[in-house]
Amino acid sequence: MNRWLATFPLEGMVALYMLAYLPNVIVTKLVTSLPHAGLGRPLTGLETLPCSLIVSMVLTWLFIWLSGWHRDANGMHLAGLRIPVPTRYTLLSGIGTSFVLFTVPLSFTIPDVSIPFIQLLMRGDVLAAISASGIGGQSGELAWGFLSVWGDPVIWPLIGIGLTLTVISVLAIVILLDPRENAYCVPLERAASLLAGVGGALLLAWFWGLTPPRSAELAGAAILIAAIVLLSVAPRLAGARKQA
Repeated sequence: MNRWLATFPLEGMVALYMLAYLPNVIVTKLVTSLPHAGLGRPLTGLETLPCSLIVSMVLTWLFIWLSGWHRDANGMHLAGLRIPVPTRYTLLSGIGTSFVLFTVPLSFTIPDVSIPFIQLLMRGDVLAAISASGIGGQSGELAWGFLSVWGDPVIWPLIGIGLTLTVISVLAIVILLDPRENAYCVPLERAASLLAGVGGALLLAWFWGLTPPRSAELAGAAILIAAIVLLSVAPRLAGARKQA
């Protein structure tokens, strides 16, 4: 598998990443915008997040085991067993990633806030999802998300969210850790997620009648995407000139 990843074009991996991000954005926004049959209102982010993250965690563990990636992890031997143990830097990276996995899906569920707008905030490192979603006194919503959701028909779209989140996470790891050109990989991954968010918002407006992004939000997203693309292309052009 590692050989296949080494030869697969990076741009193709970014395209797969964007295609996986698109249904994740759409389904997340739909289940938190359309009324739930039993509750009579849309689900909140705190009601959708537990199930989708649990599903994603299980699928991620399965992928790491079945793909053999666990063999490449730092580890120690105990009683004849090899146990993966993170290094200091891997631990810090894991803590940061956990915040991303929590805040990004939650940000898509904020009522009356467009996806491109919240993505522009997140790309500026403004993690407003926690305060905007009202975390703190919503124990009933969390209880529903951890307990009641498993017997509800909405479990299927939430499983879909967890599945696409797993695919997104794996592809993001492959892109961001690509040894060919890190300065090129990071802007590509950021631009692809933003482009998927804009595309998802437009599809939600066209096919499901949700509020479309405002012109100012689309313009801001376009400017940011252009800047990111410039940052990603410049290192490659400079490298090509040096080789010439």
